[in-house]
Amino acid sequence: MSFLETMPHHMVMILYCITCYFLGSFPSAFLAGRIKGIDIRNYGSGNIGASNTFRTLGKLWGAAVLIIDILKGAAAILLAVFILEGREEGEVSKIVGAAAVILGHVYPVWLKFKGGKGVATGLGALLGLAWVSVLGALAVFIVVLLIFRFMSLASISAAATLPILFFLQHDLPDNIDIFIFINIISVVVIYKHSGNIKRLINKEEPKLSFGSIQKTTGNKNDF
Repeated sequence: MSFLETMPHHMVMILYCITCYFLGSFPSAFLAGRIKGIDIRNYGSGNIGASNTFRTLGKLWGAAVLIIDILKGAAAILLAVFILEGREEGEVSKIVGAAAVILGHVYPVWLKFKGGKGVATGLGALLGLAWVSVLGALAVFIVVLLIFRFMSLASISAAATLPILFFLQHDLPDNIDIFIFINIISVVVIYKHSGNIKRLINKEEPKLSFGSIQKTTGNKNDF
């Protein structure tokens, strides 16, 4: 019998959530900047997200940060299988873990609770909950980004599309918990881009570029 099997379910859930939070709080973009000798918070948009890494450090570092952030979210869902094995975890426990890993990314304790926007980490977590719908939203993200080159517009479009795709692909009475969670995540993502929406309307939003190290402009056009 393992140590986890001897613990009450609520204690295991607390341990699971704490683990997911610290997993999400791993500051991949910040560390990438440090490796390159800069504080990425002082460059580009100032955000510690994947797109600011693309913009500031280039494609290689941007891709590495993007993959790591996605894996953080996916790992949180995989952890549920191992930590909660043999218990009545259901989808609700995975949703709680997904929320914890996203909160860790957005509010990392290591950086005074000032993190990224949670899009990439949320993507990874949602892949473990509704991968078909997420892949559809990801396709929308890529198409919008390639056409318009606005990371913010691509993120907003994908967030708005995801609940619709899930609704069309699933029987809601059996998946209502995930549907509600997806809608909450979508609303939060769009809200976090409210400043970008204003700049898009005013035609002031910068388009995505790669590897041009510039001091922060205050344009939060990031994941």
